[in-house]
Amino acid sequence: MAYVQGTHRLQTAIFCLEDFIAPDAPVRVVDAFCEQIDYVALKVRGRYTQDNCRPCYHPSLLLRLFIYGYLNGIRSSRKLAQECTRNVEVMWLCNSLLPKYHTIADFRKRHGEQIREVFRQFVSLMCRWKLVGKKTIAIDGCRFRAQNSRKNNYNEDKIRRQLTYIDHKVSEYLAEMNELDRKENKKQKDEKRLQELAQNKTRMKERKSLYLHLKKQLEQSTDAQISTTDPESRAVVHKTGVVEVSYNTQVACDAKHSLVVHYAITNENDRKALHPTAMAAKESMGMHKGDPITALADKGYFNGEQIQRCSEDNIRTYVPPTYNRSQESIPASGYHLEDFRYHPSCDTYTCPEGHTLSTNGHWYKKVYIRSEQTRSTSYFKHYKTDKCMQCPAKHLCTVQKKGRVIERSQYAEAIEGNSKRLRQHKEIYLKRQQIVEHPFGTIKRWWGYSYTLMKGLRKVGADMGLVYLCYNFKRVMNILTTGKMLQKLQMMST
Repeated sequence: MAYVQGTHRLQTAIFCLEDFIAPDAPVRVVDAFCEQIDYVALKVRGRYTQDNCRPCYHPSLLLRLFIYGYLNGIRSSRKLAQECTRNVEVMWLCNSLLPKYHTIADFRKRHGEQIREVFRQFVSLMCRWKLVGKKTIAIDGCRFRAQNSRKNNYNEDKIRRQLTYIDHKVSEYLAEMNELDRKENKKQKDEKRLQELAQNKTRMKERKSLYLHLKKQLEQSTDAQISTTDPESRAVVHKTGVVEVSYNTQVACDAKHSLVVHYAITNENDRKALHPTAMAAKESMGMHKGDPITALADKGYFNGEQIQRCSEDNIRTYVPPTYNRSQESIPASGYHLEDFRYHPSCDTYTCPEGHTLSTNGHWYKKVYIRSEQTRSTSYFKHYKTDKCMQCPAKHLCTVQKKGRVIERSQYAEAIEGNSKRLRQHKEIYLKRQQIVEHPFGTIKRWWGYSYTLMKGLRKVGADMGLVYLCYNFKRVMNILTTGKMLQKLQMMST
């Protein structure tokens, strides 16, 4: 039977790398985009690779390599260095240069801010190509596992449990050693057991000294936990209820094509991130501070102060309120806070029974402690009436002996406006998931980038910057097609 025969491996051939790259190949788009970047303005720092001051690689080479790698699921610097020797597209992209893995890794960990600026420049391109609507953004946080195991993350309770366990084990070892010492006729195996117990006791004391050192560090720190492998990572609860040591990324997506217009790496929760993220997104899209925009976020971002600041900067928020535990003390429906009518002109409330609740005008201070790391302070007024004690509906309205008391926060007006928008336009808020969950599903499920390769906020920022840049890159290629995107980039260079 005849088979198709190939060219012999020893056959001499004349060819160039250009012949192997298709005219509309994505690697050409990467090359064209990197040609548009002003590397002098980015202030990319060069580095000599040998003691004899051999010239360093141009930063465009390493940036091309990283963008190509992240687009094709290759994030490791060692694997990228390997691709330079066997991948025809990478050979064409890098002009057959062979940077070492250490040189590749150094570029990523030392240029987090420059990578962020490249991301911003690509966002500007998306705005220029009318791919960003600049009307509605969706904000959410996404957690990526850090290079720090749960075993190497400690808090006060964990250290206390370990110290208690060590003291208990040491007591057991001492008791068994004393029992063996009281025996008159010691056998050889008893001597071995004594040595084993002594070694165990020494090992436990060493562990105890380590935990005492961690306890001292925790007492001197303002944080409630310590990570020993990556000190800036934090243990957080994921949506599945599993605790993982992670970093939190704040992301703002434009509603038109679910393109990421801003990202920020933090090790905190979402509670104080609404206003900074929305303002950074407006700046990234080239909008002025007072330009109107709609921001959608889940209940983890609900914060009166943040909603108030968004309102002052012309940001219309759609954030569902968190569950109010004070509602549990209301015996019957129809007497919740939303059933009381507020009158701004006279600063009073009218209850469902028609009684007027007034305030003495004094602002009270309340400190909310949601965790050892999260504390917030707010001011509020009390509203009450003397007629509450004689009201026949008192047993339906409150369980308090002195009658119903309403607390009105200093941010109540902004919160009420936010709640009113949610009630009147539920269809707007329902778009949040399909806007902002699209990048997370693509990055974490399809690409498998559910963790970070770097340690520390600055280096993790570079890793995540490349991830979100490549997400936008691939999505724009899908929207415009590769050929049209390449054509637009080439027209910019002429």
